[in-house]
Amino acid sequence: MKRVEAFWLALEKFALFFSFVVNLVLVIVVLALAITLIRFAPALKNDVAVKLVNDLNTGIDLLGSATITRTIHIEDSIPIAFVLPIERDTVVTLNESVPLTAYTSISFPGGGGQLNATVSLNLPKGMRLPVHLTMEVPVEQTVPVVMDVPVEIPLRETELNKVVVHFQKMIAPYDELIQKLP
Repeated sequence: MKRVEAFWLALEKFALFFSFVVNLVLVIVVLALAITLIRFAPALKNDVAVKLVNDLNTGIDLLGSATITRTIHIEDSIPIAFVLPIERDTVVTLNESVPLTAYTSISFPGGGGQLNATVSLNLPKGMRLPVHLTMEVPVEQTVPVVMDVPVEIPLRETELNKVVVHFQKMIAPYDELIQKLP
């Protein structure tokens, strides 16, 4: 039993010594890191942190002022349906002879009376007649549309602007903190 107690006592002393050595090494490492950090803090601030935040701000500003510029090709058909009113004077040419029969009253001069008669004539092919057109023409057509449309969309006027503003708000506290550092 004494042997176990002696072993246990030796183990305790070794663990105590080992713990002391490990703690001493860790304290030295922490002090060395603190000294290094203090020595290089201005360089870390100016060369790393300030540059990083400034680059982020520049990138976010560039994104906010960016514009999407593209040419969109459109190839489609558009149905059209409407009534076209037409009212105008024009001259038409007869493309065939037109027989014409009309009932008329012929009055004789000097009180000679009146005669009811039928007059028949033939309008010849090629004859030009002045006419007044008044009509409504229904139009139903499918029109093909093929065109290139240039598009320019500022990101500031889209939903992406919310993302840009969010990033700007996210970076602002870090920018303020870094500026306050010595």
